[in-house]
Amino acid sequence: MTTLGSVAAQSAPASSWECVVVDNNSSDDTSEAVEAFAAGHPEISLRLVHEPQQGLSYARNCGIASSRGEYIAIIDDDERICEDFVAAYIDLFDSRPDAASAGGVIIAEYETGRPRWMSRLTERPIANPMYFGDRVRLFLTDVGYGLTVSANGSLHSVSIPD
Repeated sequence: MTTLGSVAAQSAPASSWECVVVDNNSSDDTSEAVEAFAAGHPEISLRLVHEPQQGLSYARNCGIASSRGEYIAIIDDDERICEDFVAAYIDLFDSRPDAASAGGVIIAEYETGRPRWMSRLTERPIANPMYFGDRVRLFLTDVGYGLTVSANGSLHSVSIPD
């Protein structure tokens, strides 16, 4: 519930965002835990949706299709977001209407320290720690401006084809 706790602690007004949780055909008590969390946090708009086809892409596509917002941020159940995460993306997309996607700082946290087998080189593709500085940067692609979305990524819903 660490992830949902960090979502519930957002500084952006709760009326300006929603949280869609995808139960990706889990065999544990995910649905019950999310429903209990939602009942304990009635001030936030939290919806649970179910995706029967297991897999990250199916889960993300289900979450995107189920979202009602203009901007879509994707976080996973093993992540914790800072309290200004939602506000920062709203500010960015409101100030840059030409932006189709965005990303932010990723800091890997290990409860018991980085595993001994994980070097700095192997950490990059696994935990994906990134930091490109504090200023907004444009990422060029062969079709214009863009950024591949992964962990700590956000999309403008108009950039998603129907």
